[in-house]
Amino acid sequence: PPHGVPHPGQPHPDPYYRGVDSRPDPGSMVPISEAEFQDIMDRNKTVSSSAIARAVQDASSGDFGTAIETLVTAISLIRQSKISNDDRCKILISSLQDTLKGIEDKSYGQRMRHRSRSGSPRESSRKKHRHRSRSPRDRNEYRRTEDYDGKYSREHRRR
Repeated sequence: PPHGVPHPGQPHPDPYYRGVDSRPDPGSMVPISEAEFQDIMDRNKTVSSSAIARAVQDASSGDFGTAIETLVTAISLIRQSKISNDDRCKILISSLQDTLKGIEDKSYGQRMRHRSRSGSPRESSRKKHRHRSRSPRDRNEYRRTEDYDGKYSREHRRR
């Protein structure tokens, strides 16, 4: 390989190198045989169905983090496959995303219910307002240092 370009499989000598990604775009690849397509499709179906089954099982036992991680990994694996642009793969990804959304919503609901059980309503409303210790003047100064898009300006971050 030319000077400065690592051998295949070797990391680039410059850790901050942002050159062209060596993996080809899945859409621009050479056509694959029907047999290879079917193998990859079968693998993607297995990944999808087992991830959904596993995630539902984990979520029903309260392990939402593992369930979410399982689904995110499965989505990533299918997206990286050579046939990710095929409509059938897009349907598998869509099913995984629907399951993921359902589990995330359920996880969020669990956290909210858990929070509301911890103490009297008066106690929790006191907790909500505890962080608002800034004076009105401080709050106005905060607003003035925001950029047009709502993000804080560099000067404000430096403080």
